[in-house]
Amino acid sequence: YKYFLKNKISSEDARYVLSNAFPTQIIITMNARELLHLFTLRCCERAQWEIREMAYRMLNKVKEVAPTI
Repeated sequence: YKYFLKNKISSEDARYVLSNAFPTQIIITMNARELLHLFTLRCCERAQWEIREMAYRMLNKVKEVAPTI
């Protein structure tokens, strides 16, 4: 972990060498307003890359059933 930090890897990404870095599955419920808010925050370039990737996948799925979102 310290090696990655010293080599300019962000702490969010460096933590994946630690033992608690394993995939997690979650189930969430949101209405349209909450989804739009999530997309506004998490599709931004400032969002952590994994969260951004997940948000774009969610956005594409939502657009399949609600193209105007």
